[in-house]
Amino acid sequence: MEQPQLDDIDYALQDWAEWMKRPEAPQGYPARSAGMLAPSWIRDSEELYEAADMAKIEATDAAIDSLKALSRLAINVRFGLGAAVWRFTEHNRLYEQAKLEIASLLRKRGVI
Repeated sequence: MEQPQLDDIDYALQDWAEWMKRPEAPQGYPARSAGMLAPSWIRDSEELYEAADMAKIEATDAAIDSLKALSRLAINVRFGLGAAVWRFTEHNRLYEQAKLEIASLLRKRGVI
């Protein structure tokens, strides 16, 4: 059986969902002091990629927050976030509709 193709929106939402499921919030950047060059300021490519991914996840989070409640709920249920109070009879349709709504927001924010 062939796996369904994931698009850029699915990947962005998947990264966001994995971030949401983390047990603790990311620590952020190290503290900096003025007037000195500290070794912690030097970033390797791995840290740069992680910072870019984090910026995309935060932009995705903001885009999801600006959706209608039903669309947010469809995304949360799709990725197993939160308790589902209602049962969706048309969950796939609602999720696809939410993806259409969020697509322009993600493009505007530079995620996709």
